[in-house]
Formats: sequence, structure tokens, C-alpha cells
Amino acid sequence: MLNTLVMADILFFFLLAGFTSGDPGQNDKAAALIEDLESTEPCLRAQSITDLERLVKESNLDKKLYSSLIAKYLEDPDSLVRKSAVNALASLNAVDHKNKIAGLLDDEAVMRSAIEALFVLEAFEYTDLFADKLNSESRQDKICGLAGLSIFGSEKHLKQILECLRNEDYTICIEAVSTLSKLKGSSSVKEIALLLGDENPTVRAHTALCLAKIGAEQYSAEIAMLLSDSNAHVRDCGAQALVSLKATKYAKEISKLLRDDDFIISCNAPLYLAELGAEEYADEIAELLDKSSSQQSVNAIKALGMLGATKYAHNIAELLNVPSYRLNAIWTLGEFGLHEYSACISKFLRSKSSIIRCAAAEALGKLGNNKLSKKISRLLKDADSSVRATAIIALQRLNNAKQYYSHIALLLNDMSECTVYDPLSRKQITTKVHIIAENVISGWTNKDLD
Repeated sequence: MLNTLVMADILFFFLLAGFTSGDPGQNDKAAALIEDLESTEPCLRAQSITDLERLVKESNLDKKLYSSLIAKYLEDPDSLVRKSAVNALASLNAVDHKNKIAGLLDDEAVMRSAIEALFVLEAFEYTDLFADKLNSESRQDKICGLAGLSIFGSEKHLKQILECLRNEDYTICIEAVSTLSKLKGSSSVKEIALLLGDENPTVRAHTALCLAKIGAEQYSAEIAMLLSDSNAHVRDCGAQALVSLKATKYAKEISKLLRDDDFIISCNAPLYLAELGAEEYADEIAELLDKSSSQQSVNAIKALGMLGATKYAHNIAELLNVPSYRLNAIWTLGEFGLHEYSACISKFLRSKSSIIRCAAAEALGKLGNNKLSKKISRLLKDADSSVRATAIIALQRLNNAKQYYSHIALLLNDMSECTVYDPLSRKQITTKVHIIAENVISGWTNKDLD
């Protein structure tokens, strides 16, 4: 809650606002939102600011006047509200309040939002301020300076940023990597690459990642040398960088990490090889399959699926009975697309785990066995929203969704949030069940449904 003085300002604002808009409807909406700003709930105050900003943008309400009201919430005790106010002022192009926004640069909770807002407001006069912060002994100042220069900076700040890569504070080093990756001039790449030989292992590791973000393929050979580094973190970051650069010629060197003494690296290696599409190492990856429930074996299962190594389908099917392997085994068999494994996957449609039910429905959709449509359709009434949504998608892939039109139509009113696999991005996305249902049904014509 704001103090009494601010509340008095709001009451004055009510009086003033009544004379600034000729649309009573807009004023009424604004008044309702302003009342919510008095709430003791930070989430409601933050949402009211966002809604008020949207209303002002879409109407003829006085932007300057309402910006002044929103600016008062830059001093709110809750960081969520302060961040909402910063974003709203940037959206309203409230340049008169950029100095107040700059005053939040020392506020760790909203610092990044403040920097982005200043950029939107074209407050380039703060560039030198960000550079000066790198000379401070304060950790927060350095992070703020780096974050600011990642947006406002140029190559003239390169030397100062490179010094931050050597900082013993891990978070400052990471921030410097992020900042450098956005300064893509040729001279900066050359300077950055020199740090691959730095005596500090943290610097070597994050320099490799930085070069990968920049896309500096010309330094792949130097990065590959890190795969034999004495420091495990450096070896792992070197491998990550080569994968990001699609440096397939170094697959052999990465394959040696399958037997690395470091547990994390040996677990990650199968996935690194799979991301490079190194099919020639499928046999070595398959040797990691066992029933000891190790993370390395879990990743090996997924890697074989990514590589399409169908010759190991039987081995993976046997691992469906091992709980810790089950999820990845179902996913991989789905990727293989072999119909003969439909039956052993379908029994997991009744799993107690909603995650496993989702995985089974998704895999069966990929396998294309229409005989299992009825079993999948039962999941349209599942208690879990993600399972319901996945069932719709699976039926669509089987070209049998129209057969269950009446069941899917019932889900047009299902506003539940869900997580489903998006085949285009090959990632899990968050959406709502009714959106999935609408997308499927909208593709049908009346003739299709006859």
C-alpha cells in the first residue's frame, strides 16, 4: 500500500481526470482500475497498472496525466508493482519519467526492467553511467553496468567488459559473457578468443560459450582443445560450444567424453553427439543402455531416439519396465515410428502418472496406429488438462479426430492451462485446452463432419 500522501494525490487525480476526457465510459473504466490500485494485494495493484496502461493506449485518455499517476508506483514497496509501473511507463513512452526510472537501477529486483525501459525511452545519456558502474567495487553495480551495456554499449566499452570476464564472482563473469555475446564486432571476437587460454578455468569456460553465442565458427579448433582441459566445467562448456556451432568435424573428440571421469560430462555426452547428428556413434551410445537407472542411460535412450537408431528399438522397449527409464523410452519409441511397439506403449495410457499418460498418447499419435484411437479418445475426459490436450493432438495425427468431434467439441469451453509438445518448435509449450480444440476443429468444414 502507498502512504497517505500518495492516496491524497490519487483522490486529487480523480477530480482532475474527470475534466480531461469527453468519454464517460473510458473514465469509468479508468476509475475502477484506479480504485484497484488501493488494494492491499500486490498482484492486483500490478495488474491494475498494466490494465490502466492498456486502456490509456487504446483510448483518448490523457497519457501524460495517467503516466504521472503510474509513476507514483515506482516507489511501491512490492517489486512486482514497481516492475509493472516501469513497463507501463515505457509502453506509454513517458519520457518525462525516465529519471525516476533510472533511480531504480540500484534496485536489484527491477533493475533489468528499468534498463529495458530506458532503452525504449531512448535514454542514451545513461550509457556512460553504465560504463562507470563497471569501475565500482560493488557486485550489484557491476552487474547493472554490464546489463546496461549489453543494450546501450558498443565496442568502445570492450576493454572494461573483458576485465569483468576475469572477475572471481561467477555471476559477474556470466553477465560479462552475456554482454560480450551482443557486441559482435570483429575486433571484440578476436579479443574474446584470446581468453580461451586464460589461467582462470571459469574464464576459459565462459569464453567458449560466448564465442558460440556470437557464432564464431573460425575459433572451433581452439574451442575443441578445451575438450581435453584438466577442468571438468571447461570440458563441458567446450562441448556445449561446439554443439552450438554445429562443429560436426569434432564429433570424434566429443565421443571421448562418453567415458569421461566426470559424471555430469559423461551423462551429457550422448545428447551432445545426438545434437550433432553423429549417427556413427550410435553403437557407442547404445553400450550405455543398462538397468542401473543411471542418468547416463536415460540420456542414451533419448540420444538414440534423436539419432533415429531404430536397430536398438527392442533394447529400449525392454526398458519400459524400468520406471526411471520409462518416460524417455516411450518418447524414443515414438520417434522411431515403428508400429509394432504400439501395444506395449498403449498400456501406459492408464498409468497413474499424468506425465507418462501424456507421453504415451503423444507417442501413439506419432506411430499412426489407428486401431488405438478409441483408447486414446478416453483421455479426452482425463482429470489432467495436459493429458486432454495431448489426446486431441494425438487423434488429429491419427486422422481420427473427426470421429470424436462431439467429444472434442465439449472441450471448446475448457479454459484449463496445459502443456503440450509442439512438433514445429520441438519444444513443450504452454497454452489452453480450448485453444487446442479450436485449432483442430477450425480445420474442418461442414462437409468433413457429415
